[in-house]
Amino acid sequence: MDSEVGRGECIQALENKCIQKFMRIPWTAVLTSKQVYKMAGMETELLSHLKSRKLRYFRHVLTIPSNDTEASATTDPWKR
Repeated sequence: MDSEVGRGECIQALENKCIQKFMRIPWTAVLTSKQVYKMAGMETELLSHLKSRKLRYFRHVLTIPSNDTEASATTDPWKR
C-alpha cells in the first residue's frame, strides 16, 4: 500500500471520528460515513484542505531561486 494513500485514509478516519464525537454518536451506532456527514450537514474537508496547503507550500518552494531550492526542499519546514 502506498504510504500517501495510507496517510489519507488515516486522516479521513480521524475526521470521521471527530465528527461522530461532536455529534455525540455512540460508537455502537451502525452508520456509514456518508450518513454521518449527511447528519452533520457537511462534506469531507480535512484531507482536501491539507492537500491544498501542501500544494501551496510546494508552489512557494518553486519560487525560491534555483541555488536555494534544493536546500529548502530537503529541510523540514516545521523545524527551526
